[in-house]
Amino acid sequence: MQLCGRGTYPTAIQNALRLTSSALRQFPDLIAARGPDPIAIDAKTRMPSTTTNRYAISCKCLLAGLQFLGLYAPVPLYYVFGDLTVLTPPEAMHYPSNATRQRVRLPVGHGPQSR
Repeated sequence: MQLCGRGTYPTAIQNALRLTSSALRQFPDLIAARGPDPIAIDAKTRMPSTTTNRYAISCKCLLAGLQFLGLYAPVPLYYVFGDLTVLTPPEAMHYPSNATRQRVRLPVGHGPQSR
């Protein structure tokens, strides 16, 4: 497993990325191997909301995730939340009726682990 997210960069680069709208700001946190195949993991530290029982992924993060999938296919990208629920960008897009302008809200238990 290789750390590759924004938190692994020197402070000057972290500050520059914080101020940009580039998809580089949303690059996955980890690159790992599942057998011979690489996978990308974007760790999300937030647990589900205690009032709505849903997760939140920013629209910018979701757009960058979809772009990552297009650019680096067939490498999969997984969003992993604090309670170890796992979603992919296409699964997150499956719930647009729950979206607000700033966030895509996902019902808890609708990731691959819940099947």
